[in-house]
Parts: sequence; C-alpha cells; structure tokens
Amino acid sequence: MQFKKSKIIHKINTTFFYLVILLSLCITLCSGFEFSREKFVVIKSRKIFLEIADSPKKQEQGLMHINRLPENFGMIFLFDRAEPRSFWMKNVEIPLDIIFIRKNIIVDIHKNVPVDKENKGSIYETAHKADCVIEVNAGFCDKYDVKPGDKVILSRDIYLRWKRLKYLTAIPVYEF
Repeated sequence: MQFKKSKIIHKINTTFFYLVILLSLCITLCSGFEFSREKFVVIKSRKIFLEIADSPKKQEQGLMHINRLPENFGMIFLFDRAEPRSFWMKNVEIPLDIIFIRKNIIVDIHKNVPVDKENKGSIYETAHKADCVIEVNAGFCDKYDVKPGDKVILSRDIYLRWKRLKYLTAIPVYEF
C-alpha cells in the first residue's frame, strides 16, 4: 500500500515538473523576446518595457518576424552618436510607431507605420539627429498624446548600457 502511494506521488511530481518546463518554454518561444522588468523607459508617465538593440546584428534584426507585441512593450535601438536615422521595415509583421530621440527628448515620430505586405522593405527616416530610437505598437503615440518635445526617462539598465556603448566606441584603437 505504501509503495503504491509513493509511486503515485512520484508520477504526480514528475508530471508537474514537465508541465512547468513546457509552460516556461512556451512563454519564451511565444513572446519572441526575453523582456526584463528592469529595461524600460517612461514617456508621459507610461512605462514601456523594452528589448535592447545595441549591436549592428540586433539592430538589423529589430522586430523582424515578430507577429505580436504586448501593449507597452517594444524595442529600443541605442547608438553611440546622434545622426539622422533610417529604419528598414522588411519582414516587420506588425504596424509600429517609430520614436526618434536625442538627448532624452523626442525629436520626430513616424506614427502608424504599416506592415510591408509586399515585402519591399520600406524605409522610414528622419532628418533630425537621433541617438536612440524606440519602436512600439502602432497607435501608442496617439493613445498617450506622445509628440516631439516630450521627455524620455531611461531606466538605470538602459542608461548604463547606452553609456557603456558610447564609452566603448569613444576609445581610440591603436594599431602597431
């Protein structure tokens, strides 16, 4: 009797363990990103949780092939210097608002950038210099009345990653 009871408990524990593993895997794969609660910005009192694109490879990938983005989530592109920026929307499957920022102030916005159904790789650019860019779901800027001139507050994690990027690119490389 005791042996049978422990065998049943073992089966229940094993099943529970595999369900937890399966659920964790599903959450990770379904989101497409590994968002962190420490990586965010605040615009107009709205917190936006962000995936960071701070390398050329991550920036090229961007939000390609992401078919769903939770509300108040997005991607931030960090650059080592302020320059006019352009964004290629090839394989982006969701409509977006693109927010161009310089020195923590919004300088330009492309609202409701549509899905590129013909996969032409539409380009959205700004003549304003920007040192970071945020992509969020289309309609975010209209919903929260976000406009050029608004301040962007970076979380500590994003601020430190951005400063590190600027520092590393400022170090001169000497060849001997």
